Amino acid sequence: MKTKLILSVLTLSVCFKLLAQQSKFPDINTEFPLLWKVQMGNTTYRTNVLFTKEDLIIGSNGENYRDFYLDEKSGVYVIDRTTGKIKTSFAGEDFGDMDVNGVLLHNNLLYFGNDNEEILCTDLKGNIKWRKATSGDIEHEMVMINNKGNQYLVYGTETGEARAIRPSDGSTVWTYYIPEFTGWKPNDSRFVFKVQAYFSNSEAFFTKPMLSDVNKDGVNDLIYNLYYGSTLILNGANGKELTKIENTIYDKSEAFISHKKTNPIIMQVSSHTDVVNSKKGGTTYITKNKINCYNVKGKLLKAIELKSEYLGTGLNSLELANGELVIPFQDSLLIIKKDGVCDFINKTISCEILDWEKKKIKTSRNSSDPIIANRTFAYAGNPNCVAVLNQNDALFLQTGFIEVISLDTKKVIKRLQLPSSSEFAPVIEDVNKDGRLDLLVNCRDGNLYCFDLKVPVNGNQKITASR
Repeated sequence: MKTKLILSVLTLSVCFKLLAQQSKFPDINTEFPLLWKVQMGNTTYRTNVLFTKEDLIIGSNGENYRDFYLDEKSGVYVIDRTTGKIKTSFAGEDFGDMDVNGVLLHNNLLYFGNDNEEILCTDLKGNIKWRKATSGDIEHEMVMINNKGNQYLVYGTETGEARAIRPSDGSTVWTYYIPEFTGWKPNDSRFVFKVQAYFSNSEAFFTKPMLSDVNKDGVNDLIYNLYYGSTLILNGANGKELTKIENTIYDKSEAFISHKKTNPIIMQVSSHTDVVNSKKGGTTYITKNKINCYNVKGKLLKAIELKSEYLGTGLNSLELANGELVIPFQDSLLIIKKDGVCDFINKTISCEILDWEKKKIKTSRNSSDPIIANRTFAYAGNPNCVAVLNQNDALFLQTGFIEVISLDTKKVIKRLQLPSSSEFAPVIEDVNKDGRLDLLVNCRDGNLYCFDLKVPVNGNQKITASR
């Protein structure tokens, strides 16, 4: 009887342990108090946040990521940094897909594109200065280039056009089209294009380009991750193609750049999955991750095979003050040092889920498209920590979670559940101007959350994410 009781207790103990491993992480509000939240619609990983003295400015995709009319939450929002109250919102008209991702602030004017195939210039209150039609959706923040005292705005469209324009009136400086471009050009029928655009899903210039003076002419050039995995470098002065690095093998590829000011190295981080069918009828998925390092002329310098159990290159990177580059993967953080040596911090947490045949399979609870925050911060006695967003929790798909990882101890210190899933690049900043760092996260419930990290601003050096 005593033996049976002991076995029962041990069995219960194992069950509770498994249950605990499969339970939700602690709510983020239990560790980092909520300062405010505001309903402003959904964002994407390409959404940026602008800070003025009193406000923050952010674009919104509204309630739907793809709509044609009556999404009242789309557009641009101006939000009080201290209270989280919406001061104004604009550019979310009743007709058209008015989703806005990136917003650029220049000389007290805002510049942004939308999913209605247009670009706008407004003042901080939303009064439109000028408005131009474009060849496709603009899915990212524009960049500013200084060409010998002349400042240009550059944007790319999903249909495959990159264009430099003058901030004063939107007039064109130069234009580049990918070879397979089929979008709208001036003098084409705008009506026919708009009908075609609504029913198509073009994919070319999708994310904000990286900037580096590749050809050493004193003007920053543009390094684009094309949607299908290739890397394109355009001359910032005239829009001519300098280099194109093709991606022909791997399923997914993201390019990152190191040593931007001295000797730029293009690192194309790629993932590929082989499907292996056994004679017994089982299927195995083997993931291969690889880094190809190129110079700016497209010459392969080094190939590095990465050991990774789970597929998933992150969507951005973080450049540290010492020149090291941190790239999030589904199962780890990859740290690329100045000498090209790679270091890994394992961060995966395994779990069991049911597949489509309702069979238990072991997988990673982590998101396959992690996103790292824009700087390091101190936490729990660790001076150099990063925050990594997992868009979804594999066990609780309606929520995402934040991992706090120490770069010094190379360990995950904390995992904290978010109120909902998210694909917003976390922003660490003294949002409410109280002298302490805060964490901004937008979730797919449409709320923008501001959490208090309880860390003095002067206690950690600011380090900006590369994209």
